[in-house]
Amino acid sequence: MNLKKFFLNFQNVFFYWVLEKELSNYETVLDVGCGHSSPIGSIEKNFKSEGIDIHIKTINESRKKRNHDKYTTGDITKLPNFYKDKSFDACVSIDVIEHFTKKDALKLRV
Repeated sequence: MNLKKFFLNFQNVFFYWVLEKELSNYETVLDVGCGHSSPIGSIEKNFKSEGIDIHIKTINESRKKRNHDKYTTGDITKLPNFYKDKSFDACVSIDVIEHFTKKDALKLRV
């Protein structure tokens, strides 16, 4: 057995387990920078989710997979233009910040 492959599989299973557990007590979740294959689409959901991403092609791919209940196409650096405060019970942003410069990443806010 390849130990590295085993460890990576365990890491993925643990990640999805934690994500599902942490979001299980919320009714609404916003996925900021949802991309085309959000991890939210791979967990058991007992909440309504919305994904926001700047790329319409990405939104369309995610919509086909039914990762979220609703979608918004928009710039996540301008979230207050799209949502009022306390619009969601929880917010996640997974594998997003590395796509920004440090200066722009520090400007992100929810």
